[in-house]
Amino acid sequence: MRKIVSSISIIGLFVLGGCSTTSQNNQTSISDSSTENSHSSFEKNAESNMLSDDASNGNVAIVYYSLTGTTEDVANEIQAQTNGDLYSIETVEEYPDVYSEVADVVSQQREDGELPELQPMDIDLEKYDTIFIGSPIWFGSSSLPVQQWLSENELHGKTIHPFFTSGSSGIGTASSEIGQLAENSIVSEGIGLTDNDINQANELIATWLEES
Repeated sequence: MRKIVSSISIIGLFVLGGCSTTSQNNQTSISDSSTENSHSSFEKNAESNMLSDDASNGNVAIVYYSLTGTTEDVANEIQAQTNGDLYSIETVEEYPDVYSEVADVVSQQREDGELPELQPMDIDLEKYDTIFIGSPIWFGSSSLPVQQWLSENELHGKTIHPFFTSGSSGIGTASSEIGQLAENSIVSEGIGLTDNDINQANELIATWLEES
């Protein structure tokens, strides 16, 4: 999808993000970062950007999972700039509030090959040709709730644009996982945004949307 937006601002990036997997760096951890500076940076960007009248795309859905709020912020910004419909993935059993406990739960679920049960989502996928999929990075992968949502839904023939947030790590295998789970769909090159991207997130996202 070319030229989705003409300009864009982005909410600051604070997220529960994964370091690389064991096969990459022999590490299995989830990183964390601060929200205060991230959100203030977004507010400054938001004040300096306006939505273009050409940004409307009625067949766009933005589906995301957000634990700390950062991926939600990014999803909201994409929604504002594309006029897409926003859908939040919610788990039946919420993850803990304490960082170390979240890491333990996610690590155990990955070890057991388990995916969390999701709350029903009121979405008619037949309405959409283009779907943005948003997720924090966990252990170098997409989050387990996003993996579960993709496994539960048929996206045949859809164009998928993945976006990821993390504290400092790259997107690892997340994009390729989206492609594997969203079989028979067209998956564009995903974008990963870290805390270090805050100052240039406006340009990074605008370029990505234009070239996707």
